[in-house]
Amino acid sequence: MTSGGSMLARPWASRHGLSMVFSSDTRPEKISIEQAKNGVALQDISHTPQGAFGYLLSQIEPRPQLKAAAQFPVSDDTVNCAIRRVAITFPTR
Repeated sequence: MTSGGSMLARPWASRHGLSMVFSSDTRPEKISIEQAKNGVALQDISHTPQGAFGYLLSQIEPRPQLKAAAQFPVSDDTVNCAIRRVAITFPTR
């Protein structure tokens, strides 16, 4: 299976350096990282492990203002572990 992403950039948003990148089942592949640079938002719609999502975020400078993971397995006994795993690979500044 291949991974990939796409970028949504409306003309009015592009003039102001705004974009949103959607990635999918990311290793991460480098295209999503390049597209997300100087963007505002990154949404990972995938089965990407939490640590890989954090790593993907850590490769983007400047950091996206909005970050979201979808299809992210969450339950009462796993959510804290998932948040810690993302924080290890994408620490707050």
